[in-house]
Amino acid sequence: LVHNAVAEHQALAKGTKAARFISPSHYTYVYRDRAHYAGDHLGWKIRTELGYGCKEYEGAALAKYEPILVGSAYGFAAGMPKHGLVLSPGDYVAALAAGFEAAGGRYIKAAVKNIAWQGGKVAGVMLAGKTSNTTELLPAQQVIMTTGVWTRDLLKPFGVRIPLEAESGYHIDLWQPSQTPKTPLAFVSMGKLVFAPMENRLRIAGVVEFGGIRDKPSSAPLRMILRYVRAMLPNLRWAEKTEWMGHRPLLADSIPIISPVPKADGLYVASGHHHMGMTAGAKTGRIMAEMVLADRGGKPAAKPADMDMTPYDIGRFME
Repeated sequence: LVHNAVAEHQALAKGTKAARFISPSHYTYVYRDRAHYAGDHLGWKIRTELGYGCKEYEGAALAKYEPILVGSAYGFAAGMPKHGLVLSPGDYVAALAAGFEAAGGRYIKAAVKNIAWQGGKVAGVMLAGKTSNTTELLPAQQVIMTTGVWTRDLLKPFGVRIPLEAESGYHIDLWQPSQTPKTPLAFVSMGKLVFAPMENRLRIAGVVEFGGIRDKPSSAPLRMILRYVRAMLPNLRWAEKTEWMGHRPLLADSIPIISPVPKADGLYVASGHHHMGMTAGAKTGRIMAEMVLADRGGKPAAKPADMDMTPYDIGRFME
C-alpha cells in the first residue's frame, strides 16, 4: 500500500492547490554510531531484499547531509532516497477537498448515525438532523466507510464484528524552530521518535498508547516527547509548541480492510490503516474507486489495482 505512496499522492493532487504540499525527500534513520547501526542489521537485511536500500553517512559526510545532527550524540545515519512528506497535512487535506468540490463534488459535514439499508442493499446514510433526536436520510446506492475507529460500531447492524481498537497517537509541533532537518529523521533509540520538517514547524511524533475510543489526552506521553527532544538535539530552540492526540484505528492483524461488505450490497469499507492512513490514503482511494466503478458496470478510471487484495478482504473476520 505504501511503496509508491509519493507517486500516488502526486497523481491525486495533480491540478489542485494540494500539489504544493507534497515534497519528495530522503527518509533518514539515525544511530549513535556504526556499531549501533550494525545492531539493526536484520531490519536492513529485510529492507534491502525488498529493494529499499540506504546510503550510509558519518563524519564529514553526515555533517553535510544532515547538519542538525552536528553536536548531538548521533554520529551515523542511513538515508533512504525516493521518499517524501506532506509539508502541512491539514492544509493538504483541505486543498484536496477544495479540488473535489471544484470538480463537482459535494462536501457535507454532519454526524453519521448509521447506514440505511433495505432488502440487503444500501439505501443511504442517516445523518443527525438539525434538531435533537431527528435524523435525515442522504440517499445513496453505494457508500464507502472511511470512518476509522468508528467503523466497528457502524458495522454492527450488519452482523459484522471486526477486532478494531483505537490507538491514541501523540505528536508535538515546535513552531519557528532554530534548526530544521533536511529530511524526516527517525531516531532508532530513545522512543524511536520521528522528526518531520514542515511549514514553519518541526513535528515530533511516534508515541502511542492503547486507550480506546473515549480516551482523553494524557500528559505523560507529551512530557516524554519533550524530554527526548531536549536529549536528542540539545541545541534546538523554538518559539511555540502545540500538542495533539488523535484516535488511530488498529486491527488485530495489522492489515487494513479495503473491501466490499458481503452482507450489504453497495457498502464498502476502507479502514484500519493504523497510523499509516494518510500515507496509504491516496492508493486506498484509487482502489476503492476501482471497486465501486467495477460494481456499477463502469470502466475503472485508473489502472487496475497492482496488488493482491485478498489479504485486505473483510471476509477474514466473518464466519
